[in-house]
Amino acid sequence: MKHPDVQALVYTSFASLRHARYWLLRVDDGAAVRGWLRREAVLRLVLGGGDVGPARRTDAALAIAFSHAGLRALGWALDDEDPGNPFPFPSAFRCGMTEPDRARALGDTDVEAWRWTDRDRGDRSAVHVLLAHFSDTPFAAASVGGEFDGDALCASGFGIVERVDTCPSFIVPARDRTVHLYEPFGFRDGLSQPVLRQAAAGTDAETRRREQVGPEMADDAVVADGEFVLGLTNEHGNRAYAPDLTPWRMQPPPGAPGPRFGSHGSYLVVRQIRQEVQAFEQFERKHPPAAAGAASLVEKMVGRRKDGAPLVDCPHAAPEADAFRYRIADAEGFQCPLGAHVRRGNPRDTLAWDVESGVASSKLHRLLRRARVYTDGCRLAEDGRCGHDDGRRGCGRGLFFIALNADLDRQFEFVQQRWVGNPHFAGLANESDPLMGGRGRRAFTVQGLASGQSIEDLPAFTALVGGGYFFLPGLAALRFLGQDPAPAGAGRLPQACREDADDAAPRPLD
Repeated sequence: MKHPDVQALVYTSFASLRHARYWLLRVDDGAAVRGWLRREAVLRLVLGGGDVGPARRTDAALAIAFSHAGLRALGWALDDEDPGNPFPFPSAFRCGMTEPDRARALGDTDVEAWRWTDRDRGDRSAVHVLLAHFSDTPFAAASVGGEFDGDALCASGFGIVERVDTCPSFIVPARDRTVHLYEPFGFRDGLSQPVLRQAAAGTDAETRRREQVGPEMADDAVVADGEFVLGLTNEHGNRAYAPDLTPWRMQPPPGAPGPRFGSHGSYLVVRQIRQEVQAFEQFERKHPPAAAGAASLVEKMVGRRKDGAPLVDCPHAAPEADAFRYRIADAEGFQCPLGAHVRRGNPRDTLAWDVESGVASSKLHRLLRRARVYTDGCRLAEDGRCGHDDGRRGCGRGLFFIALNADLDRQFEFVQQRWVGNPHFAGLANESDPLMGGRGRRAFTVQGLASGQSIEDLPAFTALVGGGYFFLPGLAALRFLGQDPAPAGAGRLPQACREDADDAAPRPLD
């Protein structure tokens, strides 16, 4: 069952709303922005965004998230300004993605040249608020925008750091009314997603998944909700750590569904990835498949066929089934090479001493992905698709990557450092991820008998142009942020009261 206090982005990518616009905003007037957060039109779209599906469908939705600097710009005392708070935000969120030591650990280079970030660099490129606006109607239409166009946002206390639009042609409706997402290199995207255990339990989707993959693998992708939603039970059997604000602890809102401000929120990892499509397609032409029907080199680099089908032998042909394990079917990487991009991102059952513990271990590091293809300017045809005729699906320039997780260190940063960016992943000899690059050689090995094949001096296929960490609050916390903060130090709980509050049993979260 979906939790009513959780923003709908956790449960859906809104792929049926083919048009998306990301506003990367600065808070210029905290009081005005707090007033904007209280507007009925804003709350209605955040609340109504969950009404997608066969029974009821919305034509627009919002998701709203804040950087650490953004919460402070709204006027809230945080962390070092509020040393009495025993539940501060975690260090990764406080420091930001481009803090020098963190960027070095992530393998990110030239971060000072990024177009935008979540940290103040002394200019006006720091993003305080990420506003994701989804619509089934092009934003150029007169009926779309209004409260959320550039002029209205500036009049509401925001400054615009960047506006990122997406290209709808990379979302392709299927015959069964589902939608398939593709990315600019031509590959099916959005596959191998984790399934939230409580949200999916008892639904038609759960029944369909079990029918597709069979009982043995049915739970491989099922992950505890607390791996993505703060305050809910995670894979360790504990409630995921939720930060707090002292005013919330002093006087929680009436009917507050969680004991802390951060309950039912999540952390967003946002990275704007430019894709060098021409270089990729040129490389693809130079390395055709060895035989008709065989996987091409670029498919081996990605780790899937372009239609999303796995390279690993799988009894279920449909990509949606996603029913295979590397240790059982392809431990040596003869089918899906060990350094393939998707194998690095989700090693499945391979990184432990047996299958069961490998699956359990991988669940501690899963990410819930919400990526869209962005463009520098999409000219739409009458049917709403991209009108650019360049021989490709559309005018995408790269991915606006969003991933949700409850623990930035254990999930995104672990995956980036130990798997995707690790030059010695799975015993490889100093090789970078073939798509994302990294600290190793720009090389890729295709395992095979007797010695395999090594491709050296790969071109750079991607580059980061912006990124940051954001907090996606629960709905009650979002309303709370629209209030005017009390003066600094006003009404602080006495020390004894704080200790009593720490010892008190937590209130039920669901």
